[in-house]
Amino acid sequence: MKPLNSLWEPNGKYTKIFDLYIKGLTHQAIANEMGIKDRKYVTVIINKPGFQERLKKIHEGAKEKILNVFAAHGIKAARKIANLAEAGTAKERLQFEASKEILYQMGIKPIETIRETISREYTPDEIDRALSTMNEIQSIADRMGKTPSKFLIEKKAKAATNDKDAELDAQSFTPSQD
Repeated sequence: MKPLNSLWEPNGKYTKIFDLYIKGLTHQAIANEMGIKDRKYVTVIINKPGFQERLKKIHEGAKEKILNVFAAHGIKAARKIANLAEAGTAKERLQFEASKEILYQMGIKPIETIRETISREYTPDEIDRALSTMNEIQSIADRMGKTPSKFLIEKKAKAATNDKDAELDAQSFTPSQD
């Protein structure tokens, strides 16, 4: 049996399995590629704590690099979103969505808008009453537009009479200049 360190050498069996696993191959595909008859052997290697630790380190390093890339472009993405929101066209929608995704991946989530639509079913009786009220209002508006109200005519006549009386009173107290 080979020592564990030799299995992790650049051309070692674990290193080859690790590289194929990182590429997304299935356990069976890795076994076929490596010339291993039983895929269970590959599964046992992949489930070993040393293999899982290396996999975890690779994932953490990749995640850190990705976050650094996003952080470097975050300010640019925020500016792009602001500019597109002000004067963007339909053609620039993809740039807008990409910029939003960069900010989202950085942990800056968009504001969620919740829209609630409340609807109500009306009974036929309610509809008839509403229609009756609308017709009544319409007929009042029609009458107001065609003939003035009797109340308004009487008020104008009273005002005119009061003005003439005041004019007559003013003439009677004014000395004549003859």
